[in-house]
Amino acid sequence: MLAPAVVQRIRQLLAEGQLSQRMIARTTGVSRGTVATIALGRRPDYEAMRRQRQAEREQPDGPLQRCPTCGGQVIMPCRRCRLEEMIRAGRVPRLPRRPEEDLQLQLVGAHRERYERLHALRLAGQVEEESL
Repeated sequence: MLAPAVVQRIRQLLAEGQLSQRMIARTTGVSRGTVATIALGRRPDYEAMRRQRQAEREQPDGPLQRCPTCGGQVIMPCRRCRLEEMIRAGRVPRLPRRPEEDLQLQLVGAHRERYERLHALRLAGQVEEESL
């Protein structure tokens, strides 16, 4: 990919009309085909496209709302729900969940007791993870 400054320099030299496309290619260090593409206007303006993508990322689509599906406060449409739908449809693989031991929980007191109780129920098949 060419630096925007190089593309601008090529356009400037083409507009001046003093040098051939071959000489412009030599002086700027790009191929003749690239100079010809710029001269014919067939090269996309990648810098403008980058600026547009950046502006779209900075502009939220709307105010924060509660997602009716997951309940999160998000800018609609909810990306989490969209990702879950893609996983259900098989278009995106679900990452494997890590066992509780890998989480390296540092629970103490009542929190530890509740964790142990729910963990035992889950192992016994009496409680599903989604209901927690």
